[in-house]
Amino acid sequence: MSWPSPAATGCVIVWTYKVKAEYQALFEKTYSSTGEWALFFRKSAAYLGTELYQDAHDPQRYITSDYWTSEADYDAFCHQYEAEYKAIDQKCDAWTVEETLIGRFNRP
Repeated sequence: MSWPSPAATGCVIVWTYKVKAEYQALFEKTYSSTGEWALFFRKSAAYLGTELYQDAHDPQRYITSDYWTSEADYDAFCHQYEAEYKAIDQKCDAWTVEETLIGRFNRP
């Protein structure tokens, strides 16, 4: 895995998910650094990469970290591609029991 350059990372968007057991493989494929979400985000030069982690004690719990050059760039992307974002998100909703935005974190 190639980690985003610390100098280039301005913002990280962190989500946590509780995934239904029967959808774990599909979830991992879709939310990985090479999955559908990452391919979608790559439409923007401001997108720097995604990391997916599985909880060591609860295998149905995951977090994603999406790296962007800035929060404003992320917001602009989400606005520009709102319909496509919603379509992918809606498709993936059936796979999870819980989805929570942990936060948007900016480099100090």
